[in-house]
Amino acid sequence: MTPDKPRFSFNHVILCLPANSDTTWLECTDNTGLFGYMSDFTDDRYALILKPTGGELARTPSFSASANETVRKASVTLGDNGSAGIEISCTYRNLAMSNTNFYQRELTGKKPIYAVKREVNLPSFDLESYTSELYKNQEPTLDINCSLTARNVGRKVGDKLLVKPFLIQTSIPSLESDSVRVHPVFFKHGYTYLDSISIMLPAGMSILEPLAELDETNQFGQLSLYRVCQ
Repeated sequence: MTPDKPRFSFNHVILCLPANSDTTWLECTDNTGLFGYMSDFTDDRYALILKPTGGELARTPSFSASANETVRKASVTLGDNGSAGIEISCTYRNLAMSNTNFYQRELTGKKPIYAVKREVNLPSFDLESYTSELYKNQEPTLDINCSLTARNVGRKVGDKLLVKPFLIQTSIPSLESDSVRVHPVFFKHGYTYLDSISIMLPAGMSILEPLAELDETNQFGQLSLYRVCQ
């Protein structure tokens, strides 16, 4: 809805519960939606509230980039043959939670293995344990903890072990580079991603070629990549 262009048309109806200090919005068309939580479909837009005294325009709640936060940590214990034990913990907040396979698993009740396969960057692994906790409120949070064992995390080449450290899938959308762009790129929602990978090397091994560091800032945000060797 655009305030300066009145029109008699709409395609979505939700419930608004006004209060003195705050307003609760309910997504009535989604039987799995969390109470009071506005997803990326109905957040941050004008809505027409119908009152006995007439109509009133109001803005639905919005989430900042820092509020849509993903924090993921992986601890890898690497073996001499390239196998590894992996501990993963993830915390997703607000809109970042809605876009994960873990949240879809919470709604459907499917086996955790299906969600883990889509979130980790491993061709095969065994899921040893999995726990989840969904905090249902107007700013929901989903916590995930799981343990994996995997082969071929490192590839043996002579006396060297080649390891790709990025074991967690990235969920940052990409743009098509081959299209002829006419209009400016616009992102309605901002997100914050904090990923950390800790790799414990086998006894007697050391890092030969450390990961290159990166610090890039532009109009779309900031990307930093750094390493700590102990």
